[in-house]
Amino acid sequence: PTDPQAIATVRMIQLVNVNELAPAIVTFMRHNLEIEVEAKKLEQAQKQVATVMKFYSEKLGDKNYFVEGQFTLADIVAGLSVYFLSKIGVSLADYPSVQNWQTALQERESWQQVQPTPEEFEMFKAKVKAILS
Repeated sequence: PTDPQAIATVRMIQLVNVNELAPAIVTFMRHNLEIEVEAKKLEQAQKQVATVMKFYSEKLGDKNYFVEGQFTLADIVAGLSVYFLSKIGVSLADYPSVQNWQTALQERESWQQVQPTPEEFEMFKAKVKAILS
């Protein structure tokens, strides 16, 4: 985007994703991979995901993308994280606008072309488990 407001939105989504959501995803990945996670850390990660999903819901509203009418880096960055959350069993049922946005992403041909197969995702999980163990 070239509009300053749109650029600010993209950067804000990127920063929230990296600073707020990514650490929670790591905690959930550890739990999903049966690596011990303290209950307090898991609860904190759940709260963090809820906070970010509410924020994403507010920013999305009824739009298909974070920047009205434009597929941007914000959608790619946040979309990948939301994809991982859904793959490791984190429910997005309480966030219909996030679910609708995720559906819009999944309908994009370019998005479909880069989605890992179930086998590739299992290989990824094995590599992550080796790193996190």
